[in-house]
Amino acid sequence: MRNNKSVFRNIALITQLGIHMLTPVFLCVAAGVYIDNKFSTYFTLPLLIVGILAGARNAYMLAVASTKQDTVDENRGRARSMNLDRSYVRRKSVDSKDVEINKKK
Repeated sequence: MRNNKSVFRNIALITQLGIHMLTPVFLCVAAGVYIDNKFSTYFTLPLLIVGILAGARNAYMLAVASTKQDTVDENRGRARSMNLDRSYVRRKSVDSKDVEINKKK
């Protein structure tokens, strides 16, 4: 089950990456074409470049956020496993102390 979560999370991340990259490009190109047709100018190419830069920035920010989230998840997993180990050690040490106390009586 753990691997399925990872696979679905990666598919979702790839989908988000594509959407975050292509949306600004399409919007800037559409705005450029509209402005070119309306005012007989040449804004499509500069707006295409702006869209590509905005998409690259969005993709970078998404990758950074995903990397931070993976690090947090790994740290939580380690902390949980360490807490389980510690609780086992605590129980074992408490049980052994009880035995020692009972032996003294």
